[in-house]
Amino acid sequence: MVHGGSPEGPYGKPPAQLDVRFGILGEIEVVADGRHVALPAGTVRSVLAALLLRPNRVVTVDELADSVWGAGQPLNARAAVQTCVMRLRKVLAAATGGRRVVQTRTGGYLIEVEPGQLDLDVFEDLCRRADEAAATGDVEAEERWLREALSLWRGPALSGVGAERRYRDEAARLTDKRMTVAERLCSRLLEAGRYEPAIEHLRTLTIEQPLRERLWYLLMVALYHANRRAEALQTYRTVSQLLSAELDVRPGEDLTRLHQAMLNQQEDDHVPTPLPPTGKRPWRVHRQLPVAAGGFVGQKRPIDVVAAAISGAGRLVPVVGVHGPPGVGKTALAVEVARRLSARFPDGQWYATLGATEARPRNVADVLAGLLHMAGVVDGELPHDVVARSALLRARLAGRRVLLLLDDAADVAQVSPLLPGTAGCAVIVTSRSALAGLAVRYGAVQLTLDVLSPADSIDLLAHMVGRHRLDSDPAAAHALVEVCGRLPLALRIAGANLLDQPALSLSRYVETLRRRDRVAA
Repeated sequence: MVHGGSPEGPYGKPPAQLDVRFGILGEIEVVADGRHVALPAGTVRSVLAALLLRPNRVVTVDELADSVWGAGQPLNARAAVQTCVMRLRKVLAAATGGRRVVQTRTGGYLIEVEPGQLDLDVFEDLCRRADEAAATGDVEAEERWLREALSLWRGPALSGVGAERRYRDEAARLTDKRMTVAERLCSRLLEAGRYEPAIEHLRTLTIEQPLRERLWYLLMVALYHANRRAEALQTYRTVSQLLSAELDVRPGEDLTRLHQAMLNQQEDDHVPTPLPPTGKRPWRVHRQLPVAAGGFVGQKRPIDVVAAAISGAGRLVPVVGVHGPPGVGKTALAVEVARRLSARFPDGQWYATLGATEARPRNVADVLAGLLHMAGVVDGELPHDVVARSALLRARLAGRRVLLLLDDAADVAQVSPLLPGTAGCAVIVTSRSALAGLAVRYGAVQLTLDVLSPADSIDLLAHMVGRHRLDSDPAAAHALVEVCGRLPLALRIAGANLLDQPALSLSRYVETLRRRDRVAA
């Protein structure tokens, strides 16, 4: 693990007395006391690679055999694996003064790797530090940690193993991590107006990864803002020909729109401009509230409660929880309040469904990614984990006036990482059950939404099918309201069915619904 200021050396400053380091970000290597250890080629390197990809975890004999030989395993693969491990232990013992680095465990083997010993661990630690710096707005520190992370790469990951084809997926996964960090660094250079260094980096990267469109996009932006418009347009032709020849496809939407904007010489969102010195992108207002329910009736008091809670929070971030049974109109009420208060939130009204009632609630990291995109963060700059993404969201919302509607929440743990940290924003959370933790942890106002009154239920039906149709058979109209449980959703479905069948009498429709209920029972 890296501690303190700028890391020292390619792997950072290791803990005291640590004299062995392992490398997989390039040719696989072992370095002891600054000297490279001579590793046998072939199967021994493959075993070491398989173990280092899962440090401090057991890798079974079968997994090692598959990593080394794939489908062409020897007849006695277990004995062959044991021989490879024995040879690897001998090499590592000579390099570490007799230390037993590879341990035998039930069913397999484990390589002991301490913090700071494996270059991949150090790389990921530096990326986390960059995330933390970005969350606090320290652009210089973020860039420094990104550069340190990229300096660890010595070439293609896991090269020189001898079974590169069997490690193709792992190598691709690691390369994608590297490219994401490289794109992020180049974005920072563009934001700072340092176009020429960005161009130099991006030209090298596009040679290494010619099918990665994001790199070409950034290169075009850098050339354009370096007053090299002709080169930027030629770059588009180059990537177009490349994609056509290699994949028989055209450039994606982002590249196409950027190219068109350059042809038109537009200085708009499709031709990104340098950011202000603060490192924050120009804010784009998103108004994502769902379509409001037509003829919203009833629930005046609940609406007033939610609106008052949001309007009177002062220096706090108001959080309001709206809960109740299915179909009671939680989302409709929340949308209605959000629309009525839209003038108080000029920086946007955001909507995210959390999917508690789906087969699987939405992953918090994915929800955060969507919110961060609205806050101006591109894919290549998304932090790695939930904690860092949450911190970055709070940083991006600081000083903004955004209303977040988090619909269909599963629990407090799903909601907490999505909450802003400073006054000005507000949050409405809907859920089927009361999320008491919101009140305990965030002082949320909790509102239980009940069914409509009989009169409001009649008004909702009347808005849909016409008052005259209900007045023609008041008893049936009131019976229909009760059959629907005075639930807004059920009443809207009933109203839609009646509209589709104008000749159907209310009494007959009520009897049809009652028969269905009896059958269902």
